Amino acid sequence: MDIKKYLSQTVRLDQLIDCKISELGKLRNLAMKMNANFTPDKIMGGKEEVSRMESILVKVIDLEREVDADIDRLVDLKKSILDTIDKINDPDQQLILRMRYVRGERWDDIAQALRVNKRWVFRLHERALKEFEKNLQEAT
Repeated sequence: MDIKKYLSQTVRLDQLIDCKISELGKLRNLAMKMNANFTPDKIMGGKEEVSRMESILVKVIDLEREVDADIDRLVDLKKSILDTIDKINDPDQQLILRMRYVRGERWDDIAQALRVNKRWVFRLHERALKEFEKNLQEAT
């Protein structure tokens, strides 16, 4: 896997979790709007009878489990990536990788935080990626 894609997984997974949490909020709101009537409704004429409220609650619980599993995966991935970043000797390179791939910050914001121009950030970034890849290979 490309090192940038490997590092970018944390930001994407974080975005996925945020999206699922938003969906979870909408499902909960929908459940709150329904009256708590647990009378069975036939679903598409089938033999199984389940109330609409129960159906929504099951979906909420399933999505909560998915979010929990994603959060566990994100925590493990971030720990692994941060452990590898911490092996880089240059603090500026560490900061660039943390800001870009752990916090998902923009290049302009990184340059401003380091008080350097974007070109210099890109140079340091390339060096940091090489060092990260070397440290990752040594760990495996």
